[in-house]
Amino acid sequence: MRLIGAVVPSLLLVSLALAEPAKQASPATANQAKAKAATSRQAAPQTPTAKADAKTEAKGDSKGEAKAAKPDPLAESYAAIPLPERMAIQNDLVWTGDYNGLVNGEFSERAISAVKAFQKRKGGKETGVLNQPERAALATAARPKQEAVGWRIVDDPTTGARLGIPGRLVPQTSTLVGGMRWAS
Repeated sequence: MRLIGAVVPSLLLVSLALAEPAKQASPATANQAKAKAATSRQAAPQTPTAKADAKTEAKGDSKGEAKAAKPDPLAESYAAIPLPERMAIQNDLVWTGDYNGLVNGEFSERAISAVKAFQKRKGGKETGVLNQPERAALATAARPKQEAVGWRIVDDPTTGARLGIPGRLVPQTSTLVGGMRWAS
């Protein structure tokens, strides 16, 4: 019961935060920020390394840009997998206890570490990429835990929200004006 109470308000807060219009700074505030940044650059002691970094920053050196935007080859390999499959992998990793993060299909360092943890626990090579037998083993490992709580995905027709509900933990369903309610 606490799981649902903790998840739903978090989702509402996220959706409200995304729905807020972005605040725009006034021109005066923007100018003050620029002046403050320039002052802090002037006040900072200039070491040879700092001077070189400042020159690189001013020139827009491609080496500095490439360093910041270095792609992860493992993340790129996951990008080739369709989004629903990537989300299913992340979801199964959550159920096996290997992943603690957003199930959004983006394979960050955290998600790749979760794959490696699953591979290590199963005695396989820690590559960070699941082959077909490992993917099947992951789905098989997650299924009993999902079935134990009666996990199902529900579409709320009133709000249009799509939620994961542990049906055995919250078996009572009622429809309200603002959406559906699940209770134990």
